[in-house]
Amino acid sequence: MQADISSSTGVAALAGARVGVVGLGRTGLAVVDVLTGLGARVSVFDYRPGAIDALADALGADTAAGLAGATAGDDAHIAAAVADSDLRLLVVSPGVPATGPVLAAARAAHIETWSEIELAWRLQRASARPDVPWLAVTGTDGKTTTVGMLAQILTAAGLNAPAVGNIGDPVITTVAAGRADALAVELSSFQLHSTHTLSPLAAACLNLAPDHLDWHGSLDAYRADKARVYARTRRAAVYNTADAATLTMVEDADVAEGCRAIGFTTAIPALGQIGCVEDLLVDRAYHPDRRRSGAQLATLDDLAHLAPGGDATRLPAHVVADALAAAALALATDAVADDPTAIARGLRAYQPGAHRIVT
Repeated sequence: MQADISSSTGVAALAGARVGVVGLGRTGLAVVDVLTGLGARVSVFDYRPGAIDALADALGADTAAGLAGATAGDDAHIAAAVADSDLRLLVVSPGVPATGPVLAAARAAHIETWSEIELAWRLQRASARPDVPWLAVTGTDGKTTTVGMLAQILTAAGLNAPAVGNIGDPVITTVAAGRADALAVELSSFQLHSTHTLSPLAAACLNLAPDHLDWHGSLDAYRADKARVYARTRRAAVYNTADAATLTMVEDADVAEGCRAIGFTTAIPALGQIGCVEDLLVDRAYHPDRRRSGAQLATLDDLAHLAPGGDATRLPAHVVADALAAAALALATDAVADDPTAIARGLRAYQPGAHRIVT
């Protein structure tokens, strides 16, 4: 008898299990590769017939030939195939809407659904390096910039800390490679919807505004999925003092014992916050004497290369806010706590890049 997938926090239960993968983009193909390596019996689904036809080239002839099934079709066709299957788990791409027929079919058939992030987290916990910290970022705006800054700060502190998720490589690829010391993870509400056991070292929701309501079905559902980023956070739940919704998410979150709420603000920081005093980025959340004073982390000049004409006085407020959020997350790690000068070095090194997807 197969082990119960839902009750296991590891991936050993996937050996021999019937698992479906919906979506064969870059991330989906990486998921298939990992699942087959774990011994799962994998069936794949995609809206594009060409993606099925290209499986041998994408995965290798032997892996493609060993798949349990491959189905192409629209939402209704894939939903019907899922409903008629004996799948025990469905790993879904972010393009599969929460309110759509595919996930509805999975729910009706009592098939558990995971995001790639859920699989990657469980793979991390079962790996030779289970304690590699994840620092997770979501929000309607600013995720990619914040995660890029965060990765640069962690790198400046001497860590191999790639930016992953909606930026950079798929998380599953990076975890499978096993070389990262920490992960700066950009998470969309789509990914969070089917993520169940992630326990990041630190997490942030940068802001909340109505978005993707057709995918989620309502603003309340969208907000609830964004709030999932804080679940089981272990050290720092970072929120935006200018967006009350993010503080409410932290207050309502089921975090690990000892996790602290850390605010970021472009104003002068209060106790428990990171903010700005004139042209300085200042910590009143972590440093030992925070009840009486703030500790300088960086200056606006460290961000001047991101301002029009290189003029720090013209920095957009959202860029400063993103830098403060990245600093708040980074200080949750031992490496940056031991060397806070890495914040200024990392911000100076940060260069904005292209979004991989926008969610």
